Amino acid sequence: MAKEARLQYVTFLRRPSKSLENIYRKGRISSLKAENLIFTDYGDRFNRKEIYRLVIYYKEKAVIKKPGGAHVLFRHSPASLMVQNGCDLLTIQQVMRHNHIQTTMRYLHLADDTKRYNYDRFLKL
Repeated sequence: MAKEARLQYVTFLRRPSKSLENIYRKGRISSLKAENLIFTDYGDRFNRKEIYRLVIYYKEKAVIKKPGGAHVLFRHSPASLMVQNGCDLLTIQQVMRHNHIQTTMRYLHLADDTKRYNYDRFLKL
């Protein structure tokens, strides 16, 4: 069963935001909706398989051996980094668009690893 489609907001820094506004004003894209922001050199939209293929291609080019493709890069990695950097769980839940906090809590084991690292690092006798 596919996940239900929900509205997602993407936050951009000022510089990329201004670039997108300029592209929009010049008529290169018809709207600032997320589905219109990633397009090929020919003006076509990327499909899911093409994005996966690009991620795998650049992962191999960078000699990254860790398993996973686009889903890991765009979903799991950001959530893991947010936990490791101390972001609160409710913010992560909202950013990841999880319906249930239990889904977000899967990432908490990373906080334990970070606590151990910081404990060893800062509490040396």
